[in-house]
Amino acid sequence: MNLVKYFMKREFIVYAFVGGLCAFVDIGAYYLLNIILGVSYLIAHLFSVWLASTVKFLINKRFTFKNKSSKVRKQYTYSLIVLMVYTIVTEVMLFIFVDFFNFSTIVSKVLVLILGLSVNYVLDKKLTFGIV
Repeated sequence: MNLVKYFMKREFIVYAFVGGLCAFVDIGAYYLLNIILGVSYLIAHLFSVWLASTVKFLINKRFTFKNKSSKVRKQYTYSLIVLMVYTIVTEVMLFIFVDFFNFSTIVSKVLVLILGLSVNYVLDKKLTFGIV
């Protein structure tokens, strides 16, 4: 029951909403690069994740965590560390879904986004906006 309470907090709900918005940025950039321009799905994933993570950082700092720290550079550095962990994990998951399970690249991308939401929330809350 405590787990349900934890994820029903206003902060997590706003984080999930921002995550949904950034998922559109992520999937949109991924679709453009991979499907329309023919860029490798792993390279397209790297770029789209970086773009969406930067947007996510800016929105979460202001609205989700209401963080007023002036140490933006330090927080963004922590955000990049979270991004690196997330990217490594999701690159491996994406590779497995596409090359081993033969899922389409876009379905795999959506699955990876869904699986990464809770992990990213905890890392952002505790590391990016919690330490500084």
